Amino acid sequence: FFALTIAMASALAQLPSPQLTSVFPPGGKLGTTVDVSVAGADLDEADKLLFSHAGITAAAKMGTATALEPAKPVANAFTVSIAADVPPGIYEARVHGRFGLSNPRSFVVGSTADAIDPGGNTTAEKALELPLGTTINGRVDASTYDYFRLNLAAGQRVIFEVTARRIDSRLDGTLVLLDPNGREIKRAKGGAGAD
Repeated sequence: FFALTIAMASALAQLPSPQLTSVFPPGGKLGTTVDVSVAGADLDEADKLLFSHAGITAAAKMGTATALEPAKPVANAFTVSIAADVPPGIYEARVHGRFGLSNPRSFVVGSTADAIDPGGNTTAEKALELPLGTTINGRVDASTYDYFRLNLAAGQRVIFEVTARRIDSRLDGTLVLLDPNGREIKRAKGGAGAD
């Protein structure tokens, strides 16, 4: 009876299930390459980053070789190549590793220039200069704001878009437009989905 109980318990044991929780940055411009990092649980020996479009490919990012060791892959880091003919849109990304294939996360291919928010722009005085036609990828702490500065001509019309929930982010964003003196002109919350 004892041996039978052990055998049944072993049969019920399961391997870990890889969970992909983030890909950062969460996208890139078509026709470019971008270095991304992935995070999650049970992503041991992540060796491939796979996409739902054949024009988006990834290779393991390699560390620097030394006199004693050849270059080795950097853990959970990939260089993603986006072909110029990939239509702008949201695609799925999955990580393959020791325990198999992960769940999907969104990866956005766009047609505008990309930039990474370096952080530190948490006050109006430290606003990050942002050229028009730029997609900014960043992370924000809970209950805080990131500030960006745009140089606009009088009467110039611009469109701002926050993409978060549509790409699996937990951010519940609010967009606030301030004038050069820091006075609030307009506040927007909600829109496409929860973005």
